[in-house]
Amino acid sequence: MASGKDVQQYSNAAGPIDIEYERSLRSKHFPGDLFNDYGFVIRARAETGEDFHLWSFIYEQKGEEVIIDGDVSQTLLVYGNYSDEEKQYMHPDAGFVNKGQNIDDYLKPGSLKIQDEGDEVVWELDGRIHTGKPPNFEVKGSHAGVKCNITVRQTSPAFFHKGHFDNLANNGTAGYVTHCRASGTIEIHGKTLKFTDGHAIHERIVQSGYIPDRLVYMDGRGLNWMHGFSDNLSWYIIAGEGKAAGGMINVGGEQVYLISPKTASIEELAHWVDPKSKVLQPYQWKVVMQTPQGTLEARVFAYGRAYYTWIRRGGVLIVNQYVANATAKFTFTDGRVVEEPQMASVEQMRTLYRQSLDQ
Repeated sequence: MASGKDVQQYSNAAGPIDIEYERSLRSKHFPGDLFNDYGFVIRARAETGEDFHLWSFIYEQKGEEVIIDGDVSQTLLVYGNYSDEEKQYMHPDAGFVNKGQNIDDYLKPGSLKIQDEGDEVVWELDGRIHTGKPPNFEVKGSHAGVKCNITVRQTSPAFFHKGHFDNLANNGTAGYVTHCRASGTIEIHGKTLKFTDGHAIHERIVQSGYIPDRLVYMDGRGLNWMHGFSDNLSWYIIAGEGKAAGGMINVGGEQVYLISPKTASIEELAHWVDPKSKVLQPYQWKVVMQTPQGTLEARVFAYGRAYYTWIRRGGVLIVNQYVANATAKFTFTDGRVVEEPQMASVEQMRTLYRQSLDQ
């Protein structure tokens, strides 16, 4: 049951992905509310020059917050071909597709088919097929007019930001993100985006029993979910306005972690009024993460977006996902520096409306 508390907490556990974590875990008989999530983000540049951000996720959801229990297949794609100069500002003409999070998109509980046996897991819903055989994965099938044939290869330890699955029975929550490389094709509107050695994220989360109220912890300036990628440096941060923050950095052959939210910040540097949504949104940010091993500084600049509203009990969220680039520098405590231009992916979730503010 949702409440007015912000109980978001992030852990720094890391390690390999066991095939058991990829399974449905339905045998755990989750009590109460449930958010069961399995998905991928692909950030790459096509051979024809288009930069793109693809979000392909499958969810089981039930409980008070979601209003209507259901299975959800979501496909979001934002893409465009822009020069380096053009990437310094937003483009309302960037192509985007999004389907899955409208209430009328929800599928009946039980529509999701999960093959749990053996050394490979398959999640299949509404034409989209996700296959997991860690450290290798696939995104295939057609959903929302977006046909995918993508292979994904894990390249860094899983970061268990939502806690380890070994403690799922006690905590009711577990989950990880891991950075990957990806190759394949995306077909959209008769066009094929073919790419090799792009960047990717794999996410797996289970929340059960109690699910924090998103309208509360995504209020103010919202919750930011950001990733930057280059050959020798990648990073991830999840942070809200003055609230909990989690993060990790892959650099120098190791993974280092944000120890305290007090040593991280996301500053909005530039804004635009989206001519379609008529909402003022950030599109450039400065990210800082201080760790015991050193400090990451990144400037993130988006140039294309897809957006949608996300109805929760008692209100509505607005979600913007961006295709973006970054310039990032990690300075080790001994003075060594890794600095590289990067591709980036950004999801920004913010409470647009709450039915009652007297909470």
